[in-house]
Amino acid sequence: MNLKRPMSIEEQIEKIKEHKIIISDEEAAKRILGEISYYRLTGYALQYRAGEDSSEYMDEISFDSICRIYQFDSELRSLLRKYIEKAEVYYRCQIANGFAFAKCNKEPYDQHYDKENYYNKEVFQSVIDNFQKEQERDCARNCFNKSRTKDTRA
Repeated sequence: MNLKRPMSIEEQIEKIKEHKIIISDEEAAKRILGEISYYRLTGYALQYRAGEDSSEYMDEISFDSICRIYQFDSELRSLLRKYIEKAEVYYRCQIANGFAFAKCNKEPYDQHYDKENYYNKEVFQSVIDNFQKEQERDCARNCFNKSRTKDTRA
C-alpha cells in the first residue's frame, strides 16, 4: 500500500499552489483545510484535472470554487439525508408491522426469533449469534463496572 505522509497545513497550502490552484485568501484556506482536510477537499478538484491520469490541473482553477463545490455537496447530502431517513423509518415500520401481523400472532408473540420465518436462514442465524454475543459482552461490561463501583466505595 502506498500511503502518503502527513502534511502540515502550510505544506498543504504549498501542495495546492504547486498544482497551480489559485488561493485568494491564504488564512481562510488554512482555516478550511484545518476543518475539512486536504485529501477530502482535493477530491472535489479531481474534475478539474488536465487529463484522466494527470496530476496537473486546468488553468484558472480557484480554491474558492473547489470549496463551493464541497459546500454544495455537503448541503445536498444533508438535505437528502433528511428525506432518506424519513423514507427509511417509514419502510422499516411497514416491514416490521407487516411481519409482526403476519407471523407474530400466537403467544408468546416471539415468532420473529424463528428462523423458519426467513428466506436466508444462515444470515438470520448469523445476526442472532452476533446479537447474543453483543448481549453477553454488554452483560460482562456491566458486571465488571458494577464490581469496580462496589470496590471503590468500600
